[in-house]
Amino acid sequence: MKILKELFAYLVVLGFIVLVSIGITGHVFTKAHKDGFEQLNVAEKLFYQVGHFFSFGFNNSDQLTLDPTKLAKARELIFDLPELQTKNWADFENKLNLDQKILISILDVSSSTWKAYLLSLDQKDTLHTWSIDQAFITEHTNTKDLHRSRIKHPYMLPDTSLVFEMHKEENLYCLDKNSNLKWKTKVNAHHSLNPDSHGNIWFCAGKDTTLPENFWDEYLVQANTDGEILQKISIYSLLKNNGFYDLIASSAVNEQNVFHLNDIQPSLSATKYWNQGDLFISLRNLNMVLLYRPENDSILWHSFGPWHSQHDVDIVSDSTILVFNNNRVSKKQQKIHTSVFDTKSNIVRYDFSNGQFEVLLTNYANEHDFYTDIEGSQELLNDSILIIEETMKGRYHLVNLNDPNEFETFSFTQFLDNQRYYPRMNWFRVY
Repeated sequence: MKILKELFAYLVVLGFIVLVSIGITGHVFTKAHKDGFEQLNVAEKLFYQVGHFFSFGFNNSDQLTLDPTKLAKARELIFDLPELQTKNWADFENKLNLDQKILISILDVSSSTWKAYLLSLDQKDTLHTWSIDQAFITEHTNTKDLHRSRIKHPYMLPDTSLVFEMHKEENLYCLDKNSNLKWKTKVNAHHSLNPDSHGNIWFCAGKDTTLPENFWDEYLVQANTDGEILQKISIYSLLKNNGFYDLIASSAVNEQNVFHLNDIQPSLSATKYWNQGDLFISLRNLNMVLLYRPENDSILWHSFGPWHSQHDVDIVSDSTILVFNNNRVSKKQQKIHTSVFDTKSNIVRYDFSNGQFEVLLTNYANEHDFYTDIEGSQELLNDSILIIEETMKGRYHLVNLNDPNEFETFSFTQFLDNQRYYPRMNWFRVY
């Protein structure tokens, strides 16, 4: 009995220490995000590092930020890329003779500034630059943290204004061509934003925990180019209204983030298989891609693969779509089922005319260690050239689908502490 009493006393003391440590760590995290890591004292930095040590494996979506406590871990993933034939943008050769422009965004380490660039592939030149600094972040964001914010999936308007969302912020932003804030709209925008045939913009939004089942709802949101919200469609409602409530309920048992909406692709013209204004939607955590018609709230088609944790649906012909297949596998699954899971990403093509799936670039993915566990995007050019963003490795692949031996890769190399750094990319766009 004496031993049990002593054990209980030890557990009470240990529990108290743990609770106090969690409280202090939470305070330190808040201070670090508000004032910056370097403003912490020695003891606070220790709590910050210990906290990130225990949380790193559960939040790999932030693994390539410039947080100094995570950078060492990130380097294990990104500093061997030269072996994968990755060159810097400055050394890009345009081997496939492309004449398109691409819009990308990146955190410039040297100036501590977020920048978006419109780049010419054939001229290998920068045509326009937008930028936001810490002063902008402090005034216009909630996190106040330059390193946690992102210029995500920027979209250039005809007047050279730039519309974008900022990762984990509750606004949609628009800069004019001189990088001045033109407008911002309070809405929890995230992931992709894409124009429709009327010049309006569809984007992902959420997350809302007001559902009785206590999981997140998310929304398809349409806005005009002045930032005015035109319509907002609940993912929960559209699935429930179309007979998928059992799927929602079963998926919500151990998961609050049931849907993880990550792409909305509007149809710009009518074909035999869809109407102008129909929407292709990607729900990562359901491994589900669907074709939805807003005008009558109907799901016309849906599929659960062959893909896993997919992103980015693109319409590439009047009967064909491409889907970025992350093939995401957790570290735990890899250890237990190494013979079962393929841990390379790929691209899946689906043809509505014959109902056939085709997995593209399997050999290329194996040869070039092509894998990003989250995010990722692609665009098809000239019917056969695919530009692919391997987001978490900071690489772009330009590959000829007819002959994958014709390819070129590049990244946007930077240097930090005299070491090479391949920053995470933020979804590109082709013009």
